[in-house]
Amino acid sequence: MRAKFLLSGLLAAALCGPALAQTTPAEKQVIDLASKSIALRSVRGEGNQTGKVAELFRKALIDAGWKAAEIEIVPVDDTAYFIATWKGKNPALGPIVISAHMDVVDAKPEDWKRDPFTPVVENGYLYGRGASDTKFDTVQAMVAVMELRKAGFVPERSIVLAFSGDEETTMITSKAIAEKLKGARLVLNVDGASGALDEESGKPAYWSWQGAEKTYADFALEVTNPGGHSSAPRADNAMMSARRPLARLTSCRLQNPRSFSSSCTPQAISSARPADGARSCPAWWSSNAIPPARAGKRGCDRRPHVRSASPADSRMQTPLARGPGIASPLNPVGSPP
Repeated sequence: MRAKFLLSGLLAAALCGPALAQTTPAEKQVIDLASKSIALRSVRGEGNQTGKVAELFRKALIDAGWKAAEIEIVPVDDTAYFIATWKGKNPALGPIVISAHMDVVDAKPEDWKRDPFTPVVENGYLYGRGASDTKFDTVQAMVAVMELRKAGFVPERSIVLAFSGDEETTMITSKAIAEKLKGARLVLNVDGASGALDEESGKPAYWSWQGAEKTYADFALEVTNPGGHSSAPRADNAMMSARRPLARLTSCRLQNPRSFSSSCTPQAISSARPADGARSCPAWWSSNAIPPARAGKRGCDRRPHVRSASPADSRMQTPLARGPGIASPLNPVGSPP
């Protein structure tokens, strides 16, 4: 239990600590490792550099006292997952797992004010793809554990750093990690947790814990009918028939965000009614991203064509300070003024 409380306290301090000048070696290491990892384009597909992010983290941990045998980098398709174990004094106890991911959603430079894979520190903020989701947070958690080990602390139960490589897409490595570490006693998900500072005092205001992780679902809709020819279009062609179920799907809203599993079932969609102020069901789009544009073809096509793209967001950034200069890194509280 002592390891649990000490670890959680150090993580909270690292992720929402007071806005002090960036002078400590740990603070400098967070900025350095976060910037280096942002510069690696860990995106699914050709040129995926998730494996290089894992190697970057591996070297940092070895420098901090981990043995090479305590670190696993397992290639999976074009990506990889990362598991580093700090063995505790009692091997009979289930480990504490700190979970995060190394991959990011793709980003086109022409859609950004700055190159998304060129990290920039500007006005106390770190800019770049992964500054918010979630390389910066991953590095903070990792450095917090490194500081514990450097200080000579020995945990009662093992502490495992488990970073997936395709959380933004297929989640194959997430499933592999879950199977491999199914004996864990506690899992702290860095991606789903956050902390905040009091704007006036700079002191930690709160730290939130995540007890479960949502996933996403892809839905494919195909409508068929007798068809015809574009020279004599029919009122009941397949494209027009698809509008009705799509309209009902669009009207589906989560009545309670906590009831995700029961609110977006096919039964719920079929009887859905509009509800203002709630989140819509994650259907229609693919690969964990909401496309900014959709296109459909009429005539002889028998189903709509969907073009999926990553949302343009030039505000993906992590605040490093409340005030001038670079300060202790903290979790994003919101967009800068």
